[in-house]
Amino acid sequence: MSRDEAMLTAAECAARTGLTVRALRVYEEYGLIAPQRTASGWRCYGKAELIRLNQWRIVLNAKGNIENAAVHPTDARLFGSMFGEANARESPSPAQRLASASEAALRRFVDGAREGAPNFAEMTPALAQSMRVQQHQLQTLNQRLGKIVAIEYRGSITETYDLFDVQHERGTMRRRISLTPEGAIASVSAILTGSGLTAGP
Repeated sequence: MSRDEAMLTAAECAARTGLTVRALRVYEEYGLIAPQRTASGWRCYGKAELIRLNQWRIVLNAKGNIENAAVHPTDARLFGSMFGEANARESPSPAQRLASASEAALRRFVDGAREGAPNFAEMTPALAQSMRVQQHQLQTLNQRLGKIVAIEYRGSITETYDLFDVQHERGTMRRRISLTPEGAIASVSAILTGSGLTAGP
């Protein structure tokens, strides 16, 4: 382990990424991350793990097996400062896009995914390509969750992402969205935080 690189404990990494410690272990079991170990055997997570964790989002079924996995296009440069101090705040800074613009874009993205008619013109080419590959899975998931009932702005991460808790008819997700300066959707990721979903169609 490099002495120059700051490392996070499993609990710190989980808090930073919005995942659970158990989810971190599942990611490791599937070979998606490889945390280093301290001399006493404790897992520790560095910048490389944070970048990978922010690229992958996995949906687990009730037995803990992978039901769906999604890779989100990312630029490693965006996550450099994510490893520093958390930068969430109650309201956006002047340099940041307005949360209302992010919320509106997120609503359109989720509604488009649920209806099977995403607006690719509103996305960056990389996200549009990723969305085309995952369109069926994302439509199925969003249909199972149902329509959006409420959205609550939770803050911003590194002036790049806006975080929202999104309540659907049959579940709740923490969703993160990034817009380009021109307003195109650059990245969207989500973690299921509460669900009334059951197995099956």
